[in-house]
Order: sequence, then structure tokens, then C-alpha cells
Amino acid sequence: MAGFLDEPAAFQGSSAEETPARRIELAHVVSVAGAVSGASVLDVACGDGRLTRRFAEAGAASVVGVDIAATMIARAEAATALDPWSETGAEVRFHQVSAASRTWQLDPPADLVVAMDLLNHAAGDSELGAICRFVGRNVTPGGRFVCACLAPSFDFKGATDDLETLIGIRPCGTDQVFFERLSGGRTLRLRPWSRSEIESSLRDAGLADIKWHPITPLASEPDLTRDLEWYFANPSAIVLSATRTLDA
Repeated sequence: MAGFLDEPAAFQGSSAEETPARRIELAHVVSVAGAVSGASVLDVACGDGRLTRRFAEAGAASVVGVDIAATMIARAEAATALDPWSETGAEVRFHQVSAASRTWQLDPPADLVVAMDLLNHAAGDSELGAICRFVGRNVTPGGRFVCACLAPSFDFKGATDDLETLIGIRPCGTDQVFFERLSGGRTLRLRPWSRSEIESSLRDAGLADIKWHPITPLASEPDLTRDLEWYFANPSAIVLSATRTLDA
């Protein structure tokens, strides 16, 4: 079983396939982040850069994507070179960096840090703390962190039988440890942290005003919303936001 920090090559397929449910989760991160015109954005564990490019398209002045896997950085750079967002004038850069790095520093820190599933990649308390400190160190005081997470309240026992096909995750055992199926038969472990565990680690990293935003139908995404009633009834993800304290 590949671990996020142990075998980064195993993650190169995780963003190759995107279900409608995944697209609505991405759209919710963008919606919760709000207006980004002229802002600097850091996309952590950016994968192939699809969220990075969304924020470039939304009017950010600069967007930096970081990922632990060199293969994903290469894919992100290749996809970005072909994307029409370049007409917005945004500066987009990518770096191979671990989200648990204790030393890497974006200079200056970003106005907004965004991510998908980032916190659920942490295998244990120390790794969760390191990731939260990475976020806290790389967002400017007063800046925000917006991230999609596995929903702590997700009822996997009551979920649809074709969960893996529709959402891209499947439960393993009875203790709510999830695995996401990747291309090539590999699996990616995602740990479903509780709200209190996540909030404690974020506060320790200098982040406050933590809010949880349920995944709901978006008027701005009617084509995605139309056939997802089953997902909205029991969403597997939730978006959190937090603000970097001024005195951290």
C-alpha cells in the first residue's frame, strides 16, 4: 500500500481520472476561496495542476503549484503550457516539494493556499502537524487556507454500492480507513481525520476562524449538479477554510 510520502510515483494516476463528484468538489474549493483577482495563490499537492489552472483562470496574479512527485510536476507543466488561461496574464510556476517539508518557504507567502485531500494524506499525527505547519508558514498573516477533505460525517456504510466508480474511493474494513483506487492497480491511503483533530493541528500551526462548508448544489455548475442528487444526500467530501492569524 503506497504511502503519500513513501512512494510518490504511486500518486501519478490519482488525478488522471476525474468523476463528476470530483469536479463538484473542485468547484466548491474555488467557490469557497472567493474572488482572487490580483492575489497570489499556492496550490499544495497540486498533482497535474488542474486546480492551479483554475485559479489562474479566475484572475490570480500568480499561482504556484507544489507536489512531491516529479512526474506530476512534469505533467502539470505540460498541461499548463497548452491551457488558454495564459491570456489572463497570470504567472504560473511549479516546484517539486513535499507538503510535509519543514524548511521550504514561499517568498513572499501566498495570500491564499488551496488543496485537495491534502490533510487526509497524512498517515499520523506528526505528519498532519507538519503539513499544517507547512500551510501556516506559507500563507501571509490574514491570508486563507481552503481545502477539500474527506467528510468526517460521511456514512460509508450507507453509501451507494458503486462508490468506487462514482466517487473514486472505497472503504477498507470497518474502521473507516479509505483507499482511493489509482491507475495501474495501485491504491492510495486516505485517512479520515475528525474535525477536532484537524482543527487542533491547524490552530497549532497559527490558523484560526476554521469553518466547514458542506458540498451542496452550485448554481454556477448546473451541468455538474444535475445528476448528483445521490452525492449531495451523503457527500464524501467537505471543504474547510481557515485564516492565518496576524500574530502567529
